[in-house]
Amino acid sequence: MPGVNLSQSIAEKSSYQAKSGGESGRLVIIGLFLLTLLVWGGVRAGIFSYDRKIAAVQQEIEEKKASFGGPVISDIADVDARLTLINQKKPDQVYPKTVLAGLETTILPANRLRSFEFDFAENRIEITGEAPGYKEVAQQLMAFKTSPLFSDTLISNLAREKEEAEDALSVVTFDITTVWSKQN
Repeated sequence: MPGVNLSQSIAEKSSYQAKSGGESGRLVIIGLFLLTLLVWGGVRAGIFSYDRKIAAVQQEIEEKKASFGGPVISDIADVDARLTLINQKKPDQVYPKTVLAGLETTILPANRLRSFEFDFAENRIEITGEAPGYKEVAQQLMAFKTSPLFSDTLISNLAREKEEAEDALSVVTFDITTVWSKQN
């Protein structure tokens, strides 16, 4: 092969490698630039799509607002006013279930209740009961006085009654007046 130089000098070889490395760097930069443009275009398209959806929802809201007439608005206002009133009174409300549950934990098993009255205005409870003896009445009074559920406990009308049957034991009747504590 005459006229062909198969050997290259080191200087020629390094200049060839430097030239080829610079071109691959340019390709990477151009690729990153195109990728950035592609991401930017996707973000812009997404923003445009969401703006259209937001405008459609806002238009639907305006249409719904326009469809509300006078009677619908006054009904909604009435319900809102009632809910507000209920929520304001709720913390102060005493529920019979809580009072009866409190009585259930306080009344001794040996005693029986004959009557129960609850005055919601004053949170006052009046109980008429029966006990086998005076000891049980005293224990009942102490149960009310030591319970945090009740305050201002008074006992009255303490009386011993004998049942009509011959072998029946006598029963002590009593009235207890107490106040349901507002701390519960």
